[in-house]
Amino acid sequence: MTSLLNSGAPSQRGRSKVLYELVCLVRGTMVQSVFISYRRSDSAGVAGRVFDHLNAALGADQVFMDVDGIPPGVDFHDLLTERMSTCRALLVVIGPNWLSASNEDGQRRLWLDHDYVRMEVARALSRGIRVIPLLVDGAVMPGEGDLPDSLKPLARRNAIQLSHARFSSDMESLARVLLDILKESIAPGTDGLPLLQAYFEGLGDQKPKGVLHFAPDIPPGLARTASLRCQRPDDEEIYLLIDLTIFKNANNALLCTQAGVRIYNDQSIRGKDIDPVFLSYDQIASASIRKTKWPNVLVDDVKLNGGGGLDREVLLDFLLALQTGLRSVKKEHGDVRTLFSA
Repeated sequence: MTSLLNSGAPSQRGRSKVLYELVCLVRGTMVQSVFISYRRSDSAGVAGRVFDHLNAALGADQVFMDVDGIPPGVDFHDLLTERMSTCRALLVVIGPNWLSASNEDGQRRLWLDHDYVRMEVARALSRGIRVIPLLVDGAVMPGEGDLPDSLKPLARRNAIQLSHARFSSDMESLARVLLDILKESIAPGTDGLPLLQAYFEGLGDQKPKGVLHFAPDIPPGLARTASLRCQRPDDEEIYLLIDLTIFKNANNALLCTQAGVRIYNDQSIRGKDIDPVFLSYDQIASASIRKTKWPNVLVDDVKLNGGGGLDREVLLDFLLALQTGLRSVKKEHGDVRTLFSA
């Protein structure tokens, strides 16, 4: 039992707060729903103007831009990963030097695997997030032949030209488009669901099929197998079972229980005896969560394997959503069960 749990019933105010924050994350209306990607050497000034206008039009908590959105001392890569997991629209500000920008060794930045602009755009394209190129200062849209393979779909995205003379009216049009996108991102029929179940429903086509089992609808056979693998104590209640296998037999599984998260997956260490991993809810609430070599996710220095049933990106996003909910629960002195049961 961790300090995030409260033996009493959660207050209505506490539950409403968690419901607002986590369901808004699912529906694309939480903070930083719009992510501005830009290259500082190319378009920092225009990107700042875009940020200011959208803040006024959409609200100060809706738009993320790295200069304004990263507190001192926070890991840049981790925060970008988190923000990209919740955004519903990515604005790619493309100026005259966006394609040609090079590092001190003369290497074109867009062709470097660790270039943040490339990573931001590639992740959004691969996740089906709406990507809108903004052409500024006379820039033209790059063609597929101008882009690395992971960015080639960008060339087929309809761009918006922002001009100095019509900047305010262009931004009004962009704001209307973004409002429509955020409305489209609302997942229907999630109001009566447990919060994390609503999160998965909000993934749409990316929702993993047949691997999510919320109490009280956990198949007894899967519960027994997963409990054995994860070494769950007999008296520890299960809130959620995530099957990490291809064959839907829960030999590798993740359990969210009243004590924390228990996970067993020997996918990459076949034939060797390994111990299951246990993470308390307090650990997850304060951890740095990020992806590493496929199909693994790191929770601080603990490696979790996404296995064959749950894609790494979905596992990462689930853990980030769980972390968001846990922080809200802790702040409100509520009950962690509100994340798993309606």
